Amino acid sequence: LVVIAIIAILAAILFPVFARARAKAQQSSCLSNVKQLQLGLIMYAADNDTAYPPYFTGTEVWQGAIVPHVKNTQIYLCPADSSMTAYWGGSITRASYGWNNQHRPGGADPIREAAIAYPAEMLSLADANSWTIANEAQFRPAHNEGMNLSFFDGHTKWLSLQAIQGSYPESGSGVAGSAARHFWWGID
Repeated sequence: LVVIAIIAILAAILFPVFARARAKAQQSSCLSNVKQLQLGLIMYAADNDTAYPPYFTGTEVWQGAIVPHVKNTQIYLCPADSSMTAYWGGSITRASYGWNNQHRPGGADPIREAAIAYPAEMLSLADANSWTIANEAQFRPAHNEGMNLSFFDGHTKWLSLQAIQGSYPESGSGVAGSAARHFWWGID
């Protein structure tokens, strides 16, 4: 009985540690996915006269446009997102990540690299509930109350939802300072 009690106490101590380690591993894997997708977007732009793919062409969303550049469709799925399926009929239909469409509101025209004044500060991709991100409600804080983001210069990082809401409010919030304009639109 004493041995069973000791094992139960050790299990109670170690299970939360294992759960945190698993969550951190999923966050790292997701960050790698976001980085690979961002590199696919950059390669797409290099092959298309510095134009990034439109978020929707009428027949295809941005995820499908970069498939030739990423090759592995599993990177479209966050390991912490069990609700998604990546492939159907040879094209991407859903993914765990959304593309910032604030830089071209109301249209699907592609944005060119030269139009982005602050590529290191402008959001490109993030954990999302939709294939595009038009506001904070579409973010999916999948990792420790935050999400992985990529930026147009190619770097990726994790940010808490609180930091995004505090520093980079969406355009309708009335608090859009220069940091928010850089984050959403890449302009002053």
